[in-house]
Amino acid sequence: MTADDRPVERARASVRPLEPLRSPSLVDLAYRSIRDSILSGQLPMGTRLLDVKLARELEVSRGTVRDALTRLVDAGLVVEQPRQGMFVREFGPQDVIDIYNLRIAIEPVAARLAVRQRMDLAQLERRLTEMRAAAEAGDVPAVSAAELAFHFEICEGSRNQHLIDCYGMIQARVRMALSLDNRGNVDYRTIADRHVPLLEALRSGDELQAATAAHAHIVGHVDEVLLRLGADPAGLLQLPD
Repeated sequence: MTADDRPVERARASVRPLEPLRSPSLVDLAYRSIRDSILSGQLPMGTRLLDVKLARELEVSRGTVRDALTRLVDAGLVVEQPRQGMFVREFGPQDVIDIYNLRIAIEPVAARLAVRQRMDLAQLERRLTEMRAAAEAGDVPAVSAAELAFHFEICEGSRNQHLIDCYGMIQARVRMALSLDNRGNVDYRTIADRHVPLLEALRSGDELQAATAAHAHIVGHVDEVLLRLGADPAGLLQLPD
């Protein structure tokens, strides 16, 4: 071994082994439970999240809850206030506008690329079936989860890993916005029907038609939510001519 090789050998020796995989871990389960309670409205916006109380209800340690809450902070659903604790994030009118404008920036591009990549649309059809089944059961959180999954499938169909990663980073906030949107619905069965024109545009094989349909879908029904929250729908971006 030469002198030049020694630093490499030392670096290899100092690399720590990876932690064994445990799926699902208690932290994962706590994260999902708290997340779903936030998205369903069971834990309303602004609620203080006490690790002692949550640990008792979930029958896990306070450390597990704290780790789950830290992940929820990273996901954008929980905020930490200095010397006060952690709270469910409050989403106001501007938050919804900002989230939907971000969707407008990403999803039409994803739709164009999905057409170009000849995405298999069978999974989108399955997501529609899930939406309809959840709506029939009156399970609003499950409707929102299937709706988000539908849009994430399109992003994955783009085969652009950078785009997929970007959408993955904001999907919890997108789902919160969708949940706020869906809570104003009288008939949840219409939510799946709203996605059919977008599916058919993707099926057409026309990239621009798919992008236009994606934009129209995003802005088509959010006006009611924005007006209910006291926001101006004019804040939503329009596609360039």
